[in-house]
Amino acid sequence: MKRLLSVLALAVCFAAVGEVKQVWPEKGMVKLTCGDYRIAARLANNGRIGMFAYKGQELFAAPGATQLGTLYEAPFPKEKDTVLKLTVDGVVPETVAMEYSGKEIILEREGLYGDIRIFSRYTLTPAGLTWAVRYRIESTGHKAKYFYLFTMPWSKAFTEYAYSNNGVVKYGVLNNDNSWEICSNLQKLAMFAPSCNVVAVSETVTPIPVESRRHAIWDLKHFHKHFVFHKRPEWKAGYESPEYVMRFYAFNADQENWKAEVEKTFNSGEK
Repeated sequence: MKRLLSVLALAVCFAAVGEVKQVWPEKGMVKLTCGDYRIAARLANNGRIGMFAYKGQELFAAPGATQLGTLYEAPFPKEKDTVLKLTVDGVVPETVAMEYSGKEIILEREGLYGDIRIFSRYTLTPAGLTWAVRYRIESTGHKAKYFYLFTMPWSKAFTEYAYSNNGVVKYGVLNNDNSWEICSNLQKLAMFAPSCNVVAVSETVTPIPVESRRHAIWDLKHFHKHFVFHKRPEWKAGYESPEYVMRFYAFNADQENWKAEVEKTFNSGEK
């Protein structure tokens, strides 16, 4: 009976966004592939992206760590009322399998995190990953101390970075020494992994209001955590944000040429 109740609870939790209903697997990761890119929805983390890879090379490292998150005073709220919807090349499958390939795969997530209802949409194509987020303040019990609009756990394989702020490109290195890097406004960020000659690029497609450390990388031992410190709105129930969008893609370049290739990419907008 306990097993049946848990399965029924999962079915309710993962009822589809909108009118269409889907049956999702009970556990594991649903792997989604377009061209050279692959992401995976980790069901143990309410369908958050637990993998992002390019040609088999891990770009995001920590499972389930891509999210819109807030930091409250303890105890920290847990996400609940999760809703998922998967669309593969325009088709919404009634029963979700463990793996899909296509030309355009869209994963939509909705969940309540403390006072905030979060709406996320991940669109995977052969050109890369586009991640859109909007939110609605449902109640005002706890105003967030910090408000991370996006967080990205870049793989430890990345040891150098470059970022563009109003056309000025700056460079830095990552040492896994628990320091904070960048702490600045930026429009584009590139991470270089010399062990596999891969450059990963993230772009803010829409303007994102920021405060505190703004865009910052916490250079941790096992991965590099990129935070976008979102400027907190006036904390009123019913407030609905605009949609904010980031885009991610990758390409191959070696140690000698990656900086020149990145500057070309920053200037042209895309590799």
